[in-house]
Parts: sequence; structure tokens; C-alpha cells
Amino acid sequence: MSALIGASMEFARALFTRGTDIFGPEELKQVFGIELAEVPPIPFSEGKLKRARELEQVLVFFAPNVTMQMVHDIRGNKTSDNCPLLYNTDWYKNESFYMNDPVRVGWRLVSRECVPNSRDEHYLGQTKKLCEYLVEVYDSDLPDLVREAVAEFCVQTQELAELLDRDWREAAKRLTSLRLNQMFRETPAEALYVLALYEAVNHERLLPSGSWSWTNKLASYGNIVYVGNFDGYGARVNDDYPGYGDGALGFRFSRSGTLEMRQVNGRCPPPGQGGGLTHCRVL
Repeated sequence: MSALIGASMEFARALFTRGTDIFGPEELKQVFGIELAEVPPIPFSEGKLKRARELEQVLVFFAPNVTMQMVHDIRGNKTSDNCPLLYNTDWYKNESFYMNDPVRVGWRLVSRECVPNSRDEHYLGQTKKLCEYLVEVYDSDLPDLVREAVAEFCVQTQELAELLDRDWREAAKRLTSLRLNQMFRETPAEALYVLALYEAVNHERLLPSGSWSWTNKLASYGNIVYVGNFDGYGARVNDDYPGYGDGALGFRFSRSGTLEMRQVNGRCPPPGQGGGLTHCRVL
């Protein structure tokens, strides 16, 4: 195992230029009025950032204690062109995912749009697509924690498929709590945080009309929350049961730098020893 050497801020800013696709202390102060006493170094190596750029991911620092409601309130529920940031919030304004769930603190790489081929799949099918996408992201350089999360999912796929038909609420709980979905899907707060930042800085709406990202959080009724359809009337927030699938509903990839700090040279196990990405079948 080799020591991780993260990329410099100068390297990252020179690389992530599309308008800007890096959102650090300057952007947080500009958009949210948040001044950070200290920002950790970028944990991703130059090679990892170059690969993320190829995969159309953006680099974002998530500040402490920021909830969905805080993003709404700080921005006055307005975009840079004075349109609503969020469409009607009535159904979820008292939901825990809106009021109480903060973003996860630190640097993350987030896909600009939904992962390819993740649409028109139920939540279980999307999780299989996530396994496949990890091959593109990590190739053979798979951290042990990720390998273990894939193995956890593979062992449970048959049971989860049966549970979808028998008890969708329990299936929703089990699916969203899988380590894979906790590691690599965004929360509703993180989805809005990125939408607000990106629009304010670049004057472009990610997850535009006809595009939704399924998150890893539940609404109080038991459905899984998704965010998107961001147009001039505001971003929408909706939810549905995990057996639902739609051509507009995919998911965005979100990857924490903590994995890079834990391990740099993880390897996939040989076939038959668990954790291999190509040996996981979803029914």
C-alpha cells in the first residue's frame, strides 16, 4: 500500500474548468455566505481527479451542518435568475430529510448528471448499475471497503428481489441502508446543495426537466426520496416505492474522499471469493 498524495487546489482548479466544476471555499462564501475556518486538503490524487473529469464528475466541498432547509433559506429560495430554487415544498417541509439531515462533510466527487444506463430501473436494478459503474471509476484499484460493500449486496440480491414483492417498505429500508448506496448515492440535502451551487456559479441547471436522481433517504411514509426536474419553476422533490422505475429516474454518483485516505491500492478478489463486480446478478 502506498501513501496517498492528494492533488493541490491549483491543480484541481486548472483541471475542473467548465465554467467551474470545482466548488471550494470561494464558491461556498459566494453562494451560501459560509466562511470556513479551515478546509482539509483535497484527498484525491491527480490521477483520480483526471479520471473523474473524464467521467464528468464535479469536485465539491460539503460544509458542516447544512440541511436542505438551510440551503432553501440561505438562498431565499431563489436562483441566480430570480426563479424559485425549490418548487412547492408543502408535502415535505416537515420531513426529517428536509429539516434535520445535514450533508456529509468533506470533499466529494459527484456526477453532473445521472449515471449512464441507471434510468428505467427499480432501486434494486439501479444498485446493480452502481456496481457496474464502480468498474469504470476504480478499475482494479478497488478499496477494501468498497469490495466488502459489493459483496454485502451480492449476497442479498435474491432476498431483496423477493422482498420487493412481499414488503416494499422493508425492502426500501434494507436497500437504502446497504453500504453501497450509503457510500455512493447522494442524500436529498447533498443533491440540492450541488444544484444550488452549480446554478449560482455557472448559471446552469443540473438535473433539468426530465431528469431525477434517486437518493439514499426515506420519507416518513417509507418511500425513497428523489430530486430533480430542475426548471424555471424550481427543483422538485418526490418519492416512490423501491419497485418503481421510470425513464427519467436514475441516480447521481457521489464519492467521498475518505475512501481514498483509507486505501490506495485495493484489489478485486479472484472469482468465487466474494466482492467481484462481475459476479453479482440482479433478478
